[in-house]
Amino acid sequence: MAALLEFRPRRRGSDLNAAINAYLRLPFRKGMAFLISDFTAPDFELSLKTLAVRSDVVPVIISDPREKNLLPSGFVELYDLETDERLLVDTLDRDYKGFFESTRRRHDREMRGLFEGAGLDVVEISTSADRDPFEPLRRFFYTRKR
Repeated sequence: MAALLEFRPRRRGSDLNAAINAYLRLPFRKGMAFLISDFTAPDFELSLKTLAVRSDVVPVIISDPREKNLLPSGFVELYDLETDERLLVDTLDRDYKGFFESTRRRHDREMRGLFEGAGLDVVEISTSADRDPFEPLRRFFYTRKR
């Protein structure tokens, strides 16, 4: 735990695969591993399946409703905190809006398939201001307790 609290990243961005592999190198103890992410990282599927064999893994998906549906606002500059990339998009463009939303739906389907295929229970937490972020965790623990 001390190593986790003292960790300082060397660069921006996240590497879910590296995080899972770091966990896999820890001495084995039976327990539960919460993997908290938006799961938009590349190439972590094999590591996750390996971890799921070894531990009780619970993916905790952090989602922002604004990342699922573009609001019709005209030209908007999107900024990726992890990569420092900026992209100017026209949210009124039906083709772009359709591409954006279908890409997001495909990603969500792929992640659900991955988690279900590995037999993992998933907790989804929304960043929406009108939702209690702890309610999905309470529901998860209540269901697991039964």
